[in-house]
Amino acid sequence: MSKHQILGKSVRKLIRIGNAVGITLPAEYLKNHNLELGQSMEVCFNDVVMIEPLDLEKVRKVVERGDNEERKPQT
Repeated sequence: MSKHQILGKSVRKLIRIGNAVGITLPAEYLKNHNLELGQSMEVCFNDVVMIEPLDLEKVRKVVERGDNEERKPQT
């Protein structure tokens, strides 16, 4: 998981979306990151949740390599 500077903070409620649960993103975040409805996002979590736009070029490289370098234990 990469380190990111916190540029904004807001309180959000979990909402029901069909049989799932979701959370809204601030309009300012969507605008600043050129995000649109339907765009794929990557969700990483442990004791915190990190959500960022899915980098399709990064995914393509991992698939071509046949492994996931990020998941390898660091020595």
